[in-house]
Amino acid sequence: MNYVDYAAIVLDLVLRATNRHIKTKVLSLEHQGPAAVLLSREFCKNEPLCRVLGLNESDVLPFFRDQVRHIAQQGLGIVAVDRSGTLQGVLTVEDHMQQFEPQAEGLPEGLSIIGAYLESTQVPDHFLPKKAGEVCYIGLASVARGRGNRQVLSMMMLASHKMLRPLGYVRGYAKVTNPGIIKRFRRLEKIARGPVFISALTAKPKDFVYKGHRPFADYDGETSVFTWTALGAGRRAK
Repeated sequence: MNYVDYAAIVLDLVLRATNRHIKTKVLSLEHQGPAAVLLSREFCKNEPLCRVLGLNESDVLPFFRDQVRHIAQQGLGIVAVDRSGTLQGVLTVEDHMQQFEPQAEGLPEGLSIIGAYLESTQVPDHFLPKKAGEVCYIGLASVARGRGNRQVLSMMMLASHKMLRPLGYVRGYAKVTNPGIIKRFRRLEKIARGPVFISALTAKPKDFVYKGHRPFADYDGETSVFTWTALGAGRRAK
């Protein structure tokens, strides 16, 4: 057993022992409605690029309904539920080669701008897969407000790793614009006492040009593209 495997097992045991009221499971179509609402709320409230462009929940809800359905059909997303079955968290996970592509017609321009910007922040060429089933993309995470939910994101991240490994996925990445999520990614490394995520690219949204103008010119934050190797990737799943 390598170090990353051992750290993941210990962390998983600690999180489950201290969060007995929460269970993680694979996202399914039954979660489509509440998951889309939770993601829309998170996106509009805490994603800085969304706030800059002034998008609201009603603007983005149809997009997330369609995206959640796509992810549920792939069987790759993760949700967290409490004892009553109420949704407490959502993690969108997609195959890099089979990502959701929204219909351009009816899509708010703000979402088109954000999509174009994220598309411009590419992971290194050597990291890209040659076929489907190798690299996953974690797009968004949302956790419901409430006492006891502080570690739900970490639980969903670990659940995604455990789910993806036997499916053959060996690498993953995320494009993170939320400063709070960037801190959480780095905090997980402190808990594991070793490198988990690699910052493959850092970009400034204010430098992005869309149709001749800079939509994020007044925003001074950054985007971090994190990459990682799936837990236990050195061994083939049986």
